This record gives sequence, C-alpha cells and structure tokens, in this order.
Amino acid sequence: MAVAPDPHKLLLPDPDFVPTFWTGKFFPTFMTGLGFASVCINKFALKKPLFSGIQMHIGVAAAAFGVSYMLQKWYDIRNMEKDAVYRHYIALHPDDFPMPERKKVGEIFPKFVPIR
Repeated sequence: MAVAPDPHKLLLPDPDFVPTFWTGKFFPTFMTGLGFASVCINKFALKKPLFSGIQMHIGVAAAAFGVSYMLQKWYDIRNMEKDAVYRHYIALHPDDFPMPERKKVGEIFPKFVPIR
C-alpha cells in the first residue's frame, strides 16, 4: 500500500499488513544463538571440550532469549507510544499539517538538457 497523503492516517497501522513468520521472533532467536555460540567460543579459547558443562550453554542461551524478548517487547511498546503521541499532536494541530498538493514527477524535476 502506498503512503497515504492524509496526515491523520499517516501513522495508523497498515490494514493490509500480513506478518511473516520471523516478525517479532528474529531478534530473540538470533540472540539465543549468539549466547550459545559465545559459550562455545569461550570453551574453544580455553582449549576445553566445546560441549562440556552443557548447563552453561543452556543457561546463557535462556538468559539471552529472556533479555532479548523483553527488549523486543519494550521496543515495540515504545514505538507504539511514540506513534500515539504523534497522532494525538496531529489531531490537536490540524492547521500545522495541511493536505499536501499532488504533483507529477515532471513538475518536481527540472527539464533535463544534456550538455555535449
């Protein structure tokens, strides 16, 4: 869907949006894998067997998942609150946000004349 020219509808959620499988899951999954890999790299650097003390791998991966999940939710809530504040401000000050006049591309760019 194209951007709506009406400033009152600019920050509303897109009704045609279909979330993908990774929407909201990529960051926690990535951080879980990164936490697991960091323990493996630590074991490799200390010249220990990679999967010795598997409880450390599981604990760090679980902690990384929990922290990243909370950060993802905080980020989503923060963005929703900011959009709500912007929508409220636009609703209270409609004279500061007039409807933009529609222009064609030919009106925006100057005529191109090649220099030879």
